Amino acid sequence: MCRFALYMGDPILISTIITEPEHSIINQSYASKEREEPLNGDGFGISWYTPEISKKPALFTSIKPAWANRNLQHLAPMIKSHCILAHIRAASPGLPVTELNCHPFSWKKMSFMHNGTVSGFKHIKRDILKVLDDDYFHWIKGSTDSEHLFALFIQNYESIEGNNFLDKTVEALRQTISFIDGLNVKRNNKEPSMLNLVVSNGNSSVVTRYVSDKNHQANTLYYFGGKEIICENNVCHAIASDNQSINAVLVASEPLTDKSEWHGIKNNHFISIDENKNITHSPI
Repeated sequence: MCRFALYMGDPILISTIITEPEHSIINQSYASKEREEPLNGDGFGISWYTPEISKKPALFTSIKPAWANRNLQHLAPMIKSHCILAHIRAASPGLPVTELNCHPFSWKKMSFMHNGTVSGFKHIKRDILKVLDDDYFHWIKGSTDSEHLFALFIQNYESIEGNNFLDKTVEALRQTISFIDGLNVKRNNKEPSMLNLVVSNGNSSVVTRYVSDKNHQANTLYYFGGKEIICENNVCHAIASDNQSINAVLVASEPLTDKSEWHGIKNNHFISIDENKNITHSPI
């Protein structure tokens, strides 16, 4: 299983979530606290948005472990963004460690990342590919269950009428998750799929915490909504808002700062974050 973090709010340095917090994404790459295996060393990736340059996300991925990448250490304190997705990878057994398999993945304005597994992927991969139109079939470049899942989501998203990103994304994710679960039912596969997903267009985002077997708990996922995240002398704090407004939202597999500042996301729920940083919870 992997680890990830999403930030939305006033522009911050990427290092504010990547390198500076006590339990930063880099620290989680070798010392995860909420996985049986603490290592997530099969590469990493960052997606961030700079709307003054392009509506499409910037991407930086590498197969090096996050803790060993000098470029990441130099770049993170020099780039600011209002929307950042960061992912550290623990490759599923049998899947190669290549940059093509590093998250986040991007399509047009969207960024996507996944923590978990599509259960029985090697048995249902052909079924997924069969339903994809040519544009989405040929868009896939790597071999991960995650990228195939994203391609299926994109096709579902494009088939839904309307312009509301959040509504379309929630519905497309419902359809995607339902389709994957249906394939595994047909295959009589009893292993649960773990689908903690993030989809963002830089202004709004939808996150899922999901496990297909209701008798299991999904992979851990937390969120913080408040005034800001500040880092001073390598100590970072999530500062609560003194009113009802929220200026900064963080979603992460494990809290980056003091755990008391964070809230757990319920099993099998969406959280939607709109452009005004309003957070909405809904069941999957």
